[in-house]
Parts: sequence; C-alpha cells; structure tokens
Amino acid sequence: MIVATVLSILAAAAAPPPNAPVPREAPALAARLVATDAALDGAIGRWAHPERGAPPDDVTLLALYQQRIYLELFAEPRLAAAVLPRLPARAAAHLRDSLAARRELVALTKPRPLSAFRTARPLPAGVLLRYYREAERRFGVSWQVLAAVNFVESAFGKLRNASSAGAQGPMQFLPSTWRAYGLGGDVHDPHDAILGAANYLHASGAPRSYRRALYGYNPSSAYVDAVLRYARRMRIDRRAYFGYYAWQVFARTPRGLRRLTGPGIVVALAVAAPAATASSNSFRLPSKNIGCAYNPKPASLRCDLRSGLKPAPRRKCELDWTGLEIAPTGRASPTCAGDTAILPNAPILAYGRTWSRNGITCRSRTTGLRCTNRSGHGFTLARQGWRNF
Repeated sequence: MIVATVLSILAAAAAPPPNAPVPREAPALAARLVATDAALDGAIGRWAHPERGAPPDDVTLLALYQQRIYLELFAEPRLAAAVLPRLPARAAAHLRDSLAARRELVALTKPRPLSAFRTARPLPAGVLLRYYREAERRFGVSWQVLAAVNFVESAFGKLRNASSAGAQGPMQFLPSTWRAYGLGGDVHDPHDAILGAANYLHASGAPRSYRRALYGYNPSSAYVDAVLRYARRMRIDRRAYFGYYAWQVFARTPRGLRRLTGPGIVVALAVAAPAATASSNSFRLPSKNIGCAYNPKPASLRCDLRSGLKPAPRRKCELDWTGLEIAPTGRASPTCAGDTAILPNAPILAYGRTWSRNGITCRSRTTGLRCTNRSGHGFTLARQGWRNF
C-alpha cells in the first residue's frame, strides 16, 4: 500500500514549495517522507558540480521539506512513533538518528533572541568536502566526523555568530584553544578552522577514540552522541552529507523556532504589490499582517498571521502556531510551522474582494480574513483572534 502511495506522489515531491503542508496522519506522512527521500536522493545524484555555488533548487526545496517533516516529528513523539514502523529500514535509521541527535543538542541549548543570530552563505559543499578530506589525510580524523562537527557547530558555516561562551568561527573554537591548535591560521576561515579541529581531535585521541576526542572538544556526552550520530549517517551514505548541508537554519528563540535561511526568506522591496486574482497562488491582505499561500498537490490553502495565533491552540507545538490551513473539504486546522505563508511579494487582496480556488473561497475584510470550503467548514483569522467552524 505504501509503495503505491509513494509512486502516486513522487511527482508532487519533486519540488515542493517552501511552505508545502506536512501531512498530519501517520500513513500519509510516512508515504510523503519516503517519496521526499527518494526524490532528494535523485536530486543529489544529479547535482553535477557541488564544488560550485549553492545546491540546485530541487535539492534545496526537497531538503527543506524533509527537514520540516523531521521537525514536525520531533515536536510530536507519538506521531514519530507511528511513522517509524512504516518506513523502509534506511529511512527509519536516518530519521531515528537525526531525531535523537536533535533531542541531545536541544537539551544543551537555550532559546536566544533573533538579534543574537548572524547568517551568511557557506562555502560550496564540494569545497568543504575537499577540506575535510585534506584534514583526514593529514591528521587521520574521519572526514565524516569533521563534517558532523561543522554541521553541529555552525550549520556548515551558515551561522556566523559567536557562542554564548565566546567560541568563534565555523568550528567554534575558544581563543585559548585556537592559539594552541589553530596552526597559526584564521579561526574564521573554513579551511583553517577544519584543519585546526582535526589537529585538536587528533591530539585528544582521534581516531583511536572519537568519543574521548569529541568529549575533549565539548565536554558533554549528549554533544558527543549527536556528532557521532550525524557522522554515522554520512559514513553509511555520502548523500546524507549533501542532504544535511542543504538543510536550513532554524533558530530557537523565546517565541519558538524561526527559519533564518533558505527559499522564501527575502527582503521586501518598497514597491506597490499587484492585485490578487483567482489565478494567484498567494495573496496578502492590505494590512500585510495576514497572508495565504495555495498548494495544488494536495490542494490546500495555508493562511498565516504575522503575530501568530492568539490564543494559541492547547496541543504542543515545538515551532510556532502561525495560522490555519484548509483543504477543499473537511475542517481547517491550526498550523504549527517554523516558516510563514506571508510572502513579501504576494499580490494584495483588497478589502471586500474574494479569492477562490478548487472549492476554497476567502474574503478580505477590514476586520480580517474569512475562508470557507465546499463542505461548509472554514475559519476567520484576525489580529484580535481566530475561529474554526
């Protein structure tokens, strides 16, 4: 049954938009994850020049969707427990290790304000891989372990802020440690930092004992376990490295997770937005506090409020309650997500105007947004509150 379902959605999984909905039921979610993994593997296989620039668009979009599924399952342990037995062995092992690594790392960190995070474009995946292998040849430290440390410490260089303890650079060295093991290089230079990390790990016991060496790097058993889990996934299948590299930065803030990098994170330009029409796949209200994005497969409309749902739903959400999602039939449901459907370049749905697609109809009003579907269910969404009917 799951094979047939996977085959039926492979085309849809080929390039999901950044805000594509994540199924909430275990069978559908398992099938979607299997299809996404297969499509991502294929996209990575077609990635001709990983040493040049950013990943291809299909790798970026598929990796983001996989990451969002993983975050949803991390936030819903019961759902994860129901999904895991439905996955092939390789996919289940990758998910299990990735969720466990995240759980171990989350326990070590506290939420920080958005102002504490700085992001930048990392070096190409192929260039970093060349540096890891150079360090492996020189110091005997596995390139997968070095890549896992780079992933955990700075998301392969996407994060550029110093730690709360003052550690710096893509491999997060304290100044005193860098002076001892940095080989006279620049702590902020990825090549120098990777060589310095390999030097330090070798001096601390690698490759004889990676566990002891990593504990010297960061004296936390949870940290050691997380790094070794990621390294194991990359050792079993090199495609895991490119998949992790293509994941985006989700920052833990006092208000929940915020995605800081990747598609859809753009700066709004000060130009007049076009008017929304029935053919528009997204729209915003004139206040620009509410925005919606339509996904054709499976058909659904997600609408988010910039300030989030108030009051928040009672069930647990590791990310943020951003808004509501509705399909052509059935009740709408609150959206737990780390991104937003409010796109800065989306056309404006003027007050009093209606948007309609595939049985879903929304009307823009000065008091907020009202959407209904062909089965008579719907929702209202406004800064003052929301209602699901």
